[in-house]
Amino acid sequence: MRDKTVSAILAHAAASFPEECCGVVIQKGRVEKYIPCKNNAESPTEQFELNPEDYAAAEEQGTVVAIVHSHPGDGATTQPS
Repeated sequence: MRDKTVSAILAHAAASFPEECCGVVIQKGRVEKYIPCKNNAESPTEQFELNPEDYAAAEEQGTVVAIVHSHPGDGATTQPS
């Protein structure tokens, strides 16, 4: 994942704290982009549920190559899948 994408994810996680952030990474050609999505979960501090309209809008911009969510309280780090 590109540094710019990781930076966008970490910024979204920090801005969303103490709630879980969620979003998707899309690819279109050689361009990779993180798209934040609304967290529709009933308990957003404990879980995430991607907003389906946000996901559909992201799909229109490119191929979804990753679904991303944070773990509030676990620190701002990335984990391999």
